[in-house]
Amino acid sequence: MEFNLFKVVNNGTRNVIEFETRLPFESVVWKEKFVEAGTVQAVFAKTDEALALLKVGKFCTLSPAQGANLAYIHSIKINGDKITVYGSEAKALWKRKGKINLGPEGTVSRQAKIEAALKSAMFTFADADVIIPNLGTANLDALEYTSVYEYVCEILESASAGWTASLDEQNGTIRIFARKGVDKSDTVQFASIFGNAADYSYTADSSGYANSVTAVGLDGEAIVTETVTRAGDTTGETYSAYLDLRTEFPRGADVTLADYKAALRERAQMSLIARYAREKLDVGDVSAEGFGTDYALGDIVAVYIHELGLNVNCRVTSSTRVIEDGLDTTTISLEQV
Repeated sequence: MEFNLFKVVNNGTRNVIEFETRLPFESVVWKEKFVEAGTVQAVFAKTDEALALLKVGKFCTLSPAQGANLAYIHSIKINGDKITVYGSEAKALWKRKGKINLGPEGTVSRQAKIEAALKSAMFTFADADVIIPNLGTANLDALEYTSVYEYVCEILESASAGWTASLDEQNGTIRIFARKGVDKSDTVQFASIFGNAADYSYTADSSGYANSVTAVGLDGEAIVTETVTRAGDTTGETYSAYLDLRTEFPRGADVTLADYKAALRERAQMSLIARYAREKLDVGDVSAEGFGTDYALGDIVAVYIHELGLNVNCRVTSSTRVIEDGLDTTTISLEQV
């Protein structure tokens, strides 16, 4: 296969991304991520043509199709008779913008926030067509972000959505597309008995669990307690948090017993929330059969570990395509949702 290389040129009105040539490679590892920017690493034979064409700052795609996932080259290493190119998905370009303060947020649609942020930091060659589905509203505090990329990723994660930056080759621009994952758990299933989810690790930790918490305080010499219990849970053990909250009230304040017990109860509730049984399933990279046709990045699939009796839903968070020695394989990574 070949790399499709693109350069930035000025068409007399503005800068655009323009196709330059195709260049054969020896191997490539192309990793796409649902929210964050993926990476690209490709190895070329060191020829005069490759030395002349492979330059930092150029863009590349694997597929010649319109809308193919776009990456840019950020570094090149020459060693012996090989040239290794390193790149990132084009959405990482928005990492390069300086710290921004987006001001008060309020309740505004996520798509409006993302579009405004991307376009405010748009590059002269990237008059992008920003396509964002209905992601609902977002209530984010007025914070300073180190980059538009960081800001966009946070909004998208809050909506269980991801994004891609592809090339609109006809117009020479970058096309931003955000999408929510689709629940395919009824039709796309992985299972350890099928061998496509065999590399997993499962952790269950109840060492910090408590079904009730009793906060114990002192009112003068008298002991005051407040207990909070999980609804419907009669197992586990009571955890006692010995507290003296008198120092937290303003000196000389007229603190009633009801005030003090309310403070103890709040502490007990906070402690109970933190003392739960933790359960986590990590699934290693799995075969990507059906990927790109039956399901895509960000979609939710079912994973069944029969020996543990676990049936959980996982999100497809990344895909890794490796092309080398005549083989073209793709694996995906899953994270429990």
